[in-house]
Amino acid sequence: MNLLENLQAAFPGLRAQAEGRDFSLEVSAPTLHDVLKLLKREMGFIFLLDIIGVDLSKHSKVNEHGKRFSVIYHLLHMEAHRRLRVKVYLDENDGLQSICDLWSAASWSEREVAEMLGIVFENHKTTRLLTEKSFPGFPLRKNWQAPIDYRPTDYSPPEFSWLPDISDDERLCRRVIDITPSHPAIQGTFLVRTEVLGDRVKRAQVEVGMQHRGVEKLAEGKLLSQFIPYAERLNFSSPSIGAIAWVKTVEEALDIKIPDRVQAIRMILMELSRVMDHATGLSAMAKDLRAWAAASNFDQVRELICQLFASYSGARLMTGSTRVGGLVSDLPVGWATRCLEVINKLNSHLDTIDTQLTKAPSWLFFHGEGGVNAADAIEWGFSGPCLRACGVNYDLRKNSPYYFYQDVDFEVPLGINGDAYDRYLVRLHEMRQSLRIVSQVLDHIPSGAIFTDDPRLALPKGQLSLSNSEYAKHFDLYQNGLAIAPGEYYGFLESANGELGFYLVSDGSGRPYRLKIRGPSFFHFQSFPKVVQELRIDTAAALLASLNAVSGEIDR
Repeated sequence: MNLLENLQAAFPGLRAQAEGRDFSLEVSAPTLHDVLKLLKREMGFIFLLDIIGVDLSKHSKVNEHGKRFSVIYHLLHMEAHRRLRVKVYLDENDGLQSICDLWSAASWSEREVAEMLGIVFENHKTTRLLTEKSFPGFPLRKNWQAPIDYRPTDYSPPEFSWLPDISDDERLCRRVIDITPSHPAIQGTFLVRTEVLGDRVKRAQVEVGMQHRGVEKLAEGKLLSQFIPYAERLNFSSPSIGAIAWVKTVEEALDIKIPDRVQAIRMILMELSRVMDHATGLSAMAKDLRAWAAASNFDQVRELICQLFASYSGARLMTGSTRVGGLVSDLPVGWATRCLEVINKLNSHLDTIDTQLTKAPSWLFFHGEGGVNAADAIEWGFSGPCLRACGVNYDLRKNSPYYFYQDVDFEVPLGINGDAYDRYLVRLHEMRQSLRIVSQVLDHIPSGAIFTDDPRLALPKGQLSLSNSEYAKHFDLYQNGLAIAPGEYYGFLESANGELGFYLVSDGSGRPYRLKIRGPSFFHFQSFPKVVQELRIDTAAALLASLNAVSGEIDR
């Protein structure tokens, strides 16, 4: 019996159906908690990917269900590699029972849904996460109007309240210390506050939202192709991965087959971006821990890849080379040879870093400190290197392969303790494996076109003038965009930090009706206050750096 049949047998009164490779299950609000509990504990859907809220007031589905809101609980079956969307429909005054007792990862997701849509979660104090307390309204409602000349009036950093179970003497001895991250992507946009007794962290709080750009709201007014620059800027250290993840989602929703050469070049760009992202994060970690020589080598790794990107597209980071259906330009003549030469230099730098750090006493000092076990990592929604450092062998390039990843030979590095040291080791070895993938793709890169010949996207070429019909098609494509059939689509891939996903709700127009971005850093960062309790303050700083949390993935 397959998963769909199991769902239909377990919930005979509910609507279970297949949606592409994944499944959906519609439940009522009173039964939601019991259904999710059964799915997790007895049916193998142990991983909570995300919680998505949608205002249906201007969507055709409101006529079908007679409800204003839908909330989608996105679950993953890690053994079958299948995803399940559990949907519940609500009226404006309806509430939902919190599932924080089932998944720790639900905490920030519920707060975000409550803050953006005004949906109440019972038994959960859903304080604001991404906006100030004085921010008016619920931004992701369709009738929300942006306030004119809004200025925050009551922002204040988080404060620790007195604990009733400690003595007055201990209160006097406790100090509040801010840990300032040095990662270039989060400088000044996070606040990490710790309460310390001696050198031990007793409590910690994190404050996000200081860079919140409303990217998901902006997407509702953009054509599908116009959102590519926003997707690039989700992670400033590996922008190509965000752009490719977005166009991959759109292409799968449109059922567009892209040429083999495009797939190969995208793999090259993504793996080089993965190396650059890991180098940027580990460089920041090395600087935090005063390993200056290793940090310099990581910076050189990043610089070499930036130069490669500049020779391909003219831009060092935001290449802008990705389009729905293909690429802007092919690889320049001689670029592949130069790339192979750079790979040799990069491997040499990684060998030097390995010698400098892996067995250094100052680095081994954090081995076994503040580790996260596999079960807790899954509870928090970890993915990518942070999950694999806990010993969980889950990599989307292996488990749910896309493009030509099933045809290349590479290993998935794993850790044991899930601590800062293991995260460093996993990322270091992933950099080697990424370079190995790039070498294999360059050795067998297919020839052919760099843009799809699908008539919905293909433009006339080789003509000085266009016919009326061709001109009308050209105008319509760039003015109104390419429409996606009404429905819900989820595209994902293995980014440098973990599963980067786009949940796209379409109403049949050329613009997203609702777009929810699953940024891996969002789930990693919320675990920090719990993980660092009773650890040394220097270990807490190392753990913070090892998360490689990027504000663009959190403050969407």
